[in-house]
This record gives sequence, C-alpha cells and structure tokens, in this order.
Amino acid sequence: MSNIRVPMVSGRFYPNSRAALEEMFSEFEQTHKKQLITNGENIIGGIVPHAGYIYSGKHAATFFSEIKENLYDTAVILSPSHTGVGPVISIDSHAGWQTPIGVLEADSEFIESNIFVKDSSAQEFEHAAEVIVPFIQHFCPKIPNVAVITMRKQCFETAKTVANGLKQFTEISNKNILVIASSDFNHFDSAEVGRRKDENVIQKILSFDIEGVEKEVKKHRVSVCGYGPIMALMLYAQEVSEKAECKILSRGHSGEVAKSDSVVDYVSAAFFKA
Repeated sequence: MSNIRVPMVSGRFYPNSRAALEEMFSEFEQTHKKQLITNGENIIGGIVPHAGYIYSGKHAATFFSEIKENLYDTAVILSPSHTGVGPVISIDSHAGWQTPIGVLEADSEFIESNIFVKDSSAQEFEHAAEVIVPFIQHFCPKIPNVAVITMRKQCFETAKTVANGLKQFTEISNKNILVIASSDFNHFDSAEVGRRKDENVIQKILSFDIEGVEKEVKKHRVSVCGYGPIMALMLYAQEVSEKAECKILSRGHSGEVAKSDSVVDYVSAAFFKA
C-alpha cells in the first residue's frame, strides 16, 4: 500500500517494537476495572490523552478497555494541531497509518466524501493522532478503518463544523463511528493548581455546557490542548442522542510518574447514550 503515514514518535512517545507495545498494553489492562454500567454498544466516543505512554497510557487505556468488545466501522480521531500546519480543518489523506503493530487502513470513503478538505501536511509531524492509533489496533482489532481530522483552529464555530461533518458522513455512509477527542488537560502548573483549573472545565463538559468549555479555557487560561476536539465530540454526541451523557473514567498527571512542581494533566472520559 502506498501513501502510508509512517510513525514519527515511535521510540519516543511509545515503544518502537510490537512486543514492547503489547507488554505495555497488557500492564495497562491488568490495572483497569470496567466502570460503565451502560451497554458498551452505546458508547459514542471519548476523550483520550496523547502524551508519552509512561505518563498518560494507563489513562488512555481506561477508555479503550471499555469499548474493546464493541463493533465500529471507523474510528475517527479528532486531533488538535501542535505544529500550526495545514488547513483550518482537514481530514488526513494518507491511505493508512503504520505503527509497530502494523498498518491501520484509512477510511477512503470518508476521505473522498469531500466533507472536509483533504490534506497530508497537518499530521506530518503531529503526535496527537499517532499515539492513539496503537490503542485502536490493540484494544479494538475489529475496527477496520481510521479517519483523522485535524482542527488547526479551535473554537465553538469550528467544533460545530466538525460535528456537522461527522453527522453528515454517518448519514451518507450508514457507518457506526467511534469519535475520539485527543487531548491532554492543563499544562505546567503544580498538580494542585492544575486539578483546580481542570475541574472547572470538567464540570462544563459533564453538564454539556459546550460554549462554556471554550469560555472557561480562555478566561482562566486552562491549557487544555484539544478543547476544540472535545467540543466537537460533545456536539456530535448531542446529535446522536438527546440523552447523551459523559462519565470521567480516569484522571492523573505526569508528576505521578516523575515528581515535579510543573505537571501535565490527563483525563479520559466516555460519552454514551443514556
């Protein structure tokens, strides 16, 4: 297969061998206990952190452990842009995503639907989607395709555009999609300050105050790097179900692994039909 997106951060953010990856995933699974009472098939998507696996991997695994028995046609990763490259909103145009586990094919139907601008530059050096792909391959091997949508500009309006595009694609394709908002939470404050800042944003998420998420992030300078993808997921969840709910599955920070007064916070959450 040509035009494959090759790994850019394997060996840095996560192991560069399949054996080491599988071993790490097995360790994550051993520490997870299923939390959702709802039928797993009702899960619409989730918030998943995208840092190095030694820091955030166990938190990401809490979400994927909840859905590993579920069937989806495509996993859609909503990615922020740390590089500032590419269109305002774009869908990655690579034919597949390679990791040490193998190649996960991209959803060509979504790419060619012209709902979003096709682009390969936005994810060329971006890690926020790449680190999610091995989780999909390991925990959800029955998911045949991935689609990566990059939001270079994050705001309520672009979140609406993305959510509407997701809804449009499900209507024309009749596919059951899993939507993953890739995001870490507050960066480089103390654990105490970060948790307080995050808590205000989390309350907006749990109450589905979608515009409130952006206002809280900007007013109090909460460095949630993927708040745009989070808002898009919230809007899409409301489109899927009038009774959509959110549950926080895991919270933590980098200081739990490497002691520091300046930490990065991680949150995983599931959105589901009540």
